[in-house]
Amino acid sequence: MASGRGGLISPNERNSMSAINLLQQKMEVVDARKITVSDIVLDTDGNQVRSIRIFGDPTVSGSPAPFIEVVCRSANKIDLEIQAPGFKF
Repeated sequence: MASGRGGLISPNERNSMSAINLLQQKMEVVDARKITVSDIVLDTDGNQVRSIRIFGDPTVSGSPAPFIEVVCRSANKIDLEIQAPGFKF
């Protein structure tokens, strides 16, 4: 089994584990201006995909600038449902 410190993951372990691919790393969003959640769509590999986008400063042409995007993928659409108090989407 791979360590949590950048160890190598065998193809068998990769298929049985959740994964995080770091495309851009952010740990805290200060002064977020807008958060959007996309619909769940099918990607070209046949997986379900949903994006969560956070916008912040600076404001460009009256709109907050894109700051970070988290793309979630799963073979099952139900896995990408988001639940929040009073909401389910």
